[in-house]
Amino acid sequence: MPALSPHFFLVKYYLPPKGQVNKDFLKQVFTNEKKLLKKKNVEQIKVPQYDELSVVQLWPQLQEDKQFTQYFPNVFPKDKGPARDYFFDILNTLYPDYLEQILSHACKQRHTVQDDEQRLDAMKISDDWLQELHSMPFTSCKCPQILTLTLLSLQARTGRRSSS
Repeated sequence: MPALSPHFFLVKYYLPPKGQVNKDFLKQVFTNEKKLLKKKNVEQIKVPQYDELSVVQLWPQLQEDKQFTQYFPNVFPKDKGPARDYFFDILNTLYPDYLEQILSHACKQRHTVQDDEQRLDAMKISDDWLQELHSMPFTSCKCPQILTLTLLSLQARTGRRSSS
């Protein structure tokens, strides 16, 4: 890791990452074409690494919003957009309700898909087979906890206890 300048910690403004701050961006800041937020005013947030929450997905939707883009350089390194943490911190500071809406929608989508996939993977089992399985000891080398929890769940639903 490169050594930090002694002046690094004196900056009281929240800046894009080092690779995205250039002379042109700073000129725009100093002529009030672009803005910086004070660090103490930034609402930082950690956003899950979901595809639907990627900067690549969201940046095109927000590029036309002048209030939002005034905190970003006009030009980014080749094949790059805004840095993820900086992007979501600015979004959370300026539009916390919008970000909350996006996050809850993404989480809801994720959980719905997972529930559907689990439902498709589920197996029905007859009472005879359930009794037979309960009578045999079985340990899975891949996921013993899941099998144990599944059998306990089955027991709780059917009101049966294994004879072991």
